Formats: sequence, structure tokens, C-alpha cells
Amino acid sequence: MITRFNYLTPQARDRVAATSLAIALDPRLRASLLAVVGAFVLVGAMYLFESFRLHVAENDDAVYTAARMRSAHELHGVELLDAQVRDLQAIAASVETIRGSGVRHESELASIGNDIPKGAWISAIRSDVAGWRIEGRSENLSTVGTTMNALRRKQTTHATRLISLHGPGKSATDPVQYELTLESTP
Repeated sequence: MITRFNYLTPQARDRVAATSLAIALDPRLRASLLAVVGAFVLVGAMYLFESFRLHVAENDDAVYTAARMRSAHELHGVELLDAQVRDLQAIAASVETIRGSGVRHESELASIGNDIPKGAWISAIRSDVAGWRIEGRSENLSTVGTTMNALRRKQTTHATRLISLHGPGKSATDPVQYELTLESTP
């Protein structure tokens, strides 16, 4: 069995109850008490609202970060493809340069072949940094001189130089071997 013991006298108890009731019911304090309670409710509501906004922002950040990572991976793939396209374009430009030089070389070779006089033959033509290197044979030494003069008169030739000359062998019918260079006009 529990025994209750109260230190307050019945009159004091009535006074405390009346005072607390009077405070709660006092019209002068009611507005202040309502303002304090309203402030706590407003702060709590704002806290909940801002917590919700923070949660939404964190979720959006996670979504955008994942999208940025995917985009970065895709961008790397696009950069690789771009580098391959640039390499292929460089190759295509080189091919066009070679094709263009083929046409130019074709006409130069035809011109060289047309300028070789009767009695001289070309056995090899090589492209050189400076122009063309020609090896050939001729019936005699004067035909080599005529060949050099004919090639020197070409518009695309800057200079004709005799590199080597091997005269006829033991027989007069052995051809003369020559090697000369045609330096292109700069």
C-alpha cells in the first residue's frame, strides 16, 4: 500500500492551482504565450521544410553527379572518335596530295620521255629531293650531250647535271652508259 504525503497545506494547494490557472487564463500573458508557442511552431515548420528541401537537393545532386559521370564517360568516347576522324582526315589529305603529285609527276615523266632524242634510252628514273635522277644508255657520247641539252630546255628544269658516264666498251657498238640529275625549278 502506498501512502501519499503532501507537504502543501490545502490552502497552499488551492493557491498554487489558482495561480497556475490564473497565469494560463490571464489575458495579458495569453498573447505573449501564444507568440512564444507560435514562434516554436513556426521554427519547427521551417526546420521541417528546409530539411525536406535539403533532402531533395541531395537527391538531385546524386542524380546530376551520376549523369555527369555518364556524360564524362561518353565524352571520352566522343573524344576518341574525334581523334580517329582527325587521323583519317589527315590520311585523306595525304592521299589527295599523293594523287595530285601523281598527276604532276605523270606529266613530268611524259615530258622527259618526249625530250629524249633518238639514239638515247632511259633504263631507270627515280624521284629525288631535288628533282629526278635518270640512268640510261645511248649510242654515242654526242647523244648524251644532246639529251642533256634537250632536258635543260624544259620549263620545269632548273639544272641538268651529269653524274656518271661510262664510255663504249671494247666494241664500237657497245652503248654509252650515263647517269644525270634534273633539278626542278624552285
